[in-house]
Amino acid sequence: MKKTLFLFYFFAGSLPAAGHGRPSAPAFGDDLIGYAACAPLPQAAKIASHRSKMPFTPENTLPGIQKALQAGVDYIEVDVRTTQDGQLIVLHDGTINRTTKQRGKISEWNAREVQQVAVTNRLGFKYKKAYIPLLEEVCALVSDWNRQQPRAVQLYVDCKAVEPQQLIPLLESYNLLEGAVFYGSNNFLTRLRQEKPSAKILPALRDTAGLEQQIATMQPFAFDVSISLLTPSLVEQLHARDILVFTDLLFLKDRPRYYRKALRYGVDVIQTDRARRLQRLLARYP
Repeated sequence: MKKTLFLFYFFAGSLPAAGHGRPSAPAFGDDLIGYAACAPLPQAAKIASHRSKMPFTPENTLPGIQKALQAGVDYIEVDVRTTQDGQLIVLHDGTINRTTKQRGKISEWNAREVQQVAVTNRLGFKYKKAYIPLLEEVCALVSDWNRQQPRAVQLYVDCKAVEPQQLIPLLESYNLLEGAVFYGSNNFLTRLRQEKPSAKILPALRDTAGLEQQIATMQPFAFDVSISLLTPSLVEQLHARDILVFTDLLFLKDRPRYYRKALRYGVDVIQTDRARRLQRLLARYP
């Protein structure tokens, strides 16, 4: 019984989005917090699907990305690494230990070998047709989707282990470079800008002490700001400089109370593992 309740709660955040209008009393405690004060929100933030985690599908796989596209998210976040033979693949960790039944560093595998390894979902079960994809496969999927839709979905590229010289032409060839945002170390983002001055870089803002210097040296498109660091005045300050604000609401912070805080502060993009849950909250407060 406990296992059944756990599984129900675990996947409840991914049920289909409700329609517009004030909802009936919600089932879970955290939703009660969001339900309590239904004052209009200042804006509707865009949604970034973290590692394309969707119900029952493994992270960073084509089935998961397809589901995220169908869910109507604004950004697909992908983690990019390089294989032993120089191919760009989508994988969060430096090893395949956590997400597959195999073991080893991704830098010691070639692309063909990697694509033969099945990826497991969050409960450790294999998912049909799920494997570690090439970044080019992801680009092809998203580009094809965009050609058929009135609204384009963009890539949120977490640059784990990749060189700008490989990354830029690949995205450009699929018409995904202009709308993509790039997260990574300051060193990498600086090198990326040297290769592509118009690239939309997204450095992390660790503290506000060196904010002005970071803005001057990096000229970011946006900052990734921790929810604990966010304040209305900080968001206002960044917006006044035409800098967008992204925040990650993951794990224990992937809850309505934090969604509402980010939205009240005027955050532009929320990265989440529970896109459907966030969509439901946004639907309540049009």
